[in-house]
Amino acid sequence: MVLVSFDHIAGVPIHYARQPVAPYGTQGKGPRTVRLEQNFHATLERCLLDLWKRSQLGAPECLVSGGCYVEKAGRHGEGRAIDIDAIWWKDQPPLITRNAPFDARRYLGVEAVLRMHLGMVLNFWYNQAHEDHWHCDDGTATDWAYGSRSRTLFMQAALSYVFGHALPGGIDGDLGPATRRALTDVIFSPSEKTIRAMDSAKWLTFLERVVTAAFGG
Repeated sequence: MVLVSFDHIAGVPIHYARQPVAPYGTQGKGPRTVRLEQNFHATLERCLLDLWKRSQLGAPECLVSGGCYVEKAGRHGEGRAIDIDAIWWKDQPPLITRNAPFDARRYLGVEAVLRMHLGMVLNFWYNQAHEDHWHCDDGTATDWAYGSRSRTLFMQAALSYVFGHALPGGIDGDLGPATRRALTDVIFSPSEKTIRAMDSAKWLTFLERVVTAAFGG
């Protein structure tokens, strides 16, 4: 494992905002030096450069991260994961991940771009432990995967908050009939009336449409 040390990525400084260093929800302190495995670092940089462009907001003032490489098991221990707490732009309100239900369009627009580049993204709706950050790693492919709870939760959140579909079961991670019908309305042609037609190409189409609906353009 070759680790890269850095305190800026995609032209933006890394900050830290967790106690005792600084309160969560602030810009915190930085630039802060962190480490990532070199290939994951390159993937993340491409992802963030794409995000700055697609959001039409440009590069932010700082990216607040809760952690990258740490000496423990899992992707963080491999240097192949980052926790993203917040993004601070100069002329826009900050995107604080714990505020996801109140800033859902931007939150889900950002997440859609993350998912285009990184196969594993755990978000606000995944569990209580991830309400205050995105966990992102490259441990899985970015393709569509049946049975992926994280993808289904994101899909349901986007259908609800971005496209305005009322799901009777809410954001529950169950790819049931209501979610399938809503997905059909968003990305399927009239002749494709079943979720069985879902594949990685249509998953990318869905992500693209979330970005467009969230940010315009």
